[in-house]
Amino acid sequence: MELAEEQIMRIWCMYQDVVWDGEIHYPRSFSIQDKANDIAMLKLAKESNPTNPVLLKEIDKRMLEIIVDDPEELEELEKESPLSEDQDEMEHPVTDEGNREAHIREMIMEGYTDQQILEKHPEISQEDIVRTKANLLNDPNG
Repeated sequence: MELAEEQIMRIWCMYQDVVWDGEIHYPRSFSIQDKANDIAMLKLAKESNPTNPVLLKEIDKRMLEIIVDDPEELEELEKESPLSEDQDEMEHPVTDEGNREAHIREMIMEGYTDQQILEKHPEISQEDIVRTKANLLNDPNG
């Protein structure tokens, strides 16, 4: 369509004895996505205070994707985002023998996989996780 419109303009300008030096650019996306509605729904989901930090992070990421159209700018913002490391360290402080099992239980109940727990806590071993899961299974109070 852009090329056809440019050719029409060239022909019209030739008829008018004028040289056409313009360019026609259409938007690359004709998405019918209702951004305002999507943001409102994500905001509502976030305000429901989900306990899973992975879900919260995903909501924030989706909101950012809707707001920022430029992929390069989006990538730059995600790199600079305070939601990445600092927030994660606050939510998952280094554990010690006294609070390790309780924290592993919390993370298991929030839906973290063993791999995610190990990535967030280098001080935790796979044996700690297995032991905590066994204790959870044997504990009638959960």
